[in-house]
Formats: sequence, structure tokens, C-alpha cells
Amino acid sequence: MKIKSKKNRNTPKSNLVEPTDVLVCARVLKEMPDERLEDATYLFFKFALIEDGRLLGYSNRRDYVLVANLLDEASAGRVRENLVRNPVSDLRMCETPAGAAKRVKPWGLIAPMYLKHAVNARLSKDPDVLMAVLQKCGSRS
Repeated sequence: MKIKSKKNRNTPKSNLVEPTDVLVCARVLKEMPDERLEDATYLFFKFALIEDGRLLGYSNRRDYVLVANLLDEASAGRVRENLVRNPVSDLRMCETPAGAAKRVKPWGLIAPMYLKHAVNARLSKDPDVLMAVLQKCGSRS
């Protein structure tokens, strides 16, 4: 006879978003053509990565809610400004939804495999993202 161990259900969750974190959010429809979904997601996360943001999100019935967790209000302002200057019609900027901090997960856990790979491939080849990453690595040494 096997004895099942009781799971400790009181373990604290690791919070991806703290109450003081600065978030920028946008929505994209799940049902749009793959290429347009990829373009909108790529652009949002490009500007978030340039500002050293965490790429988070969650899925609701009809949208992906993209969430960039940024270091400060100045970084968030630059992300918003870049998105205004480089508009994508399928990306709808929004206020941070109530309860978003409890719902978000790392983007790679909610994105469909094809979308995750397509966006990651584009981000890894983007010269602006590469330059930002190299500058941040250089400033840490």
C-alpha cells in the first residue's frame, strides 16, 4: 500500500508583480490572422525589452493581455511613447486591468507555441533589442 504525502498548500506563490511595480498593458485579439498577431506582440515586447522590462501576460476569452513590468515610471513612459510613435492598428493600449497582478504569467507560458517562437525569433534578430541587451550587459561589468 502506498502512502500519499500531504502537500503543503500554504506555500507562498512567487509574485511576478509587486504592488509598487510599474505596468504597461495592451490587448490583442486572439482571432486575428497569425501575421498580424505576431506583428502586434513583437512590437509591444520589443519596446518593453529595450527598457529592460519583464514580458508577462495572460489570456482571457477573446484577447491576449500583454503586460510589460518595468523598472520605473520613466521607462513606462518611454514604452508608451514608442508605441504611440510606431502604431500598430491591432494593438490596443489599455489601463492595467483590475486583478492583472494576480493573473499574469511569463509570456512564454501563455503564448501558443508558433507565436512564441515567431516573436522570439524576431526579437533575437532585432538590432535595437540586441544593442539594448549589449549595453545593459556592459553596464553590469
